[in-house]
Amino acid sequence: MEIGKNSTQESGFVFPLNGRVVIIDDNIEEAMPLMNLLSRHCIPFTYFDGNKDNLPEKPVDNVRIIFLDIQLEGMEGVQNEKTKLSALFNVIKKVIGDKPDLYIIIAWTKHDELIPDIKNEKSLPAPLLFLNLEKAKCKNKNGEYDLSIINSNLINEINNFGAFKFFLEWENIVHESAGRTVNEISSIITRDDNWNQNINEVLRMLAEAYAGQQADNNFGLTAMLAINNLLLDIIENRIQNTKNNTSSIINNQTVNLNNINKIKGELNRRLLIANEQNNSVIPGNIYKNEFSIKCNINNLCNNNNITEELNKQENHIILEVSPYCDYAQKKWKFHRILPGIIWPEQYGNMIKKEAQYIYKTPLFLINDQLCFFVFDMRYLSSITFNSLNDKTSLYRFRKELVVDIQSKIAGHINRPGITHAG
Repeated sequence: MEIGKNSTQESGFVFPLNGRVVIIDDNIEEAMPLMNLLSRHCIPFTYFDGNKDNLPEKPVDNVRIIFLDIQLEGMEGVQNEKTKLSALFNVIKKVIGDKPDLYIIIAWTKHDELIPDIKNEKSLPAPLLFLNLEKAKCKNKNGEYDLSIINSNLINEINNFGAFKFFLEWENIVHESAGRTVNEISSIITRDDNWNQNINEVLRMLAEAYAGQQADNNFGLTAMLAINNLLLDIIENRIQNTKNNTSSIINNQTVNLNNINKIKGELNRRLLIANEQNNSVIPGNIYKNEFSIKCNINNLCNNNNITEELNKQENHIILEVSPYCDYAQKKWKFHRILPGIIWPEQYGNMIKKEAQYIYKTPLFLINDQLCFFVFDMRYLSSITFNSLNDKTSLYRFRKELVVDIQSKIAGHINRPGITHAG
């Protein structure tokens, strides 16, 4: 097998390239063949021997794969299996924390009899999969660990990953694209004794291109925001030109999920709404509408019987829709706000469909309730900076949704109309 650039994907040997593999084995001599194999494929990993003094001070973020030796040092003489397992669980939780991240465990062990007990353990953050890679099956006829056998067994286990491979491949693309982005910018300047000061000038230029003269306040962070645009383009190009048959990873057979609307609402929320409360004002922030500028429900609804239900104070919100460039370059004079209504899903068919001044979002699941956000673009207004200084946002619309709303506002303002005889 040729090992080289992107060989892990081309060979089917798909593992995280960003250091999200952990090996837990008290015997480094037995772990070494696995380490050599992963190193040969340029798969970074973190190794722990299970000794409590050598475990991480804080959990490792976003672990995807754990190679786990089930019987660690100090467990050999312990007869009580519950005691053994308790010690093992403490090691795992020390490594990954209590968060239920998307990860799998590959048992790298001689003691597979304990695997069912580990699978059924409720106190352990549940792995997506629990695969068995017995050490005994990774040895040749001479009783020595054989890298080719380990590699073959691992590839067989990888075939059980299912859609998990999709997320691994996407993370790898982002990881590689970030590296390419750094190389694109850093290589503008020749690497010599003056590289550091010269590249700093390039970063300053980037920051000013993004935020104008206001970038001087913190040009480092502003330059990072500017580089994001290049990163996104590299990621998208990498995905579009990938040789991987990623589509085959995802089962294209329709599955009848329970509560499909709730799943769609939750997916839309995660894609388009950041569940964060901001004390500083940024475009996309959603606030309770405590101002006199409010939507007229009768202009949005074609059923007068439910207007009282919709007109509750808690349903009225405002969206900060100032241009992102004004925010970045601190050219704001006023906050531009768009009043709207949190509209329960069961009344969705009562929104006026013929009114071009209405903007209706996709379906969201907010506080376990399905709803739309409905805005009346005719009520676009401006308020002073002081008006929101002491306010905390409810959440934030992500940029894609805000830009779509801004474009609809622009289209509504710029509609020319025609002079005609009726």
